[in-house]
Amino acid sequence: MEFFTFSQAYVERLREGDPSTEQHFVVYFEQLLRIKLRSRRIPPDKVEDLQQETFIRVIASLRKVGGVRQPERFGAFVNSICNNILLEYYRSSAKSQPMED
Repeated sequence: MEFFTFSQAYVERLREGDPSTEQHFVVYFEQLLRIKLRSRRIPPDKVEDLQQETFIRVIASLRKVGGVRQPERFGAFVNSICNNILLEYYRSSAKSQPMED
């Protein structure tokens, strides 16, 4: 897979809801996030949910004041949001499992 170089213009287009940029964003990160989540042994039925949550939070963060401060590090930004979602998933999974006597 070839890595994409992100720019301020790309991040601005994504923030503004440009359809072709949104399409690129989802297509580009979909495979990367799937690989990451599967390598963490996330059940296949949960992978898509966690991907979607990552996309939603990235877009929401972009639209906040101060969003992404370093557009050239946008990939790391997306990765860190996915990491936070993974931690939330692990915590919620641990809470829902019954404790052994």
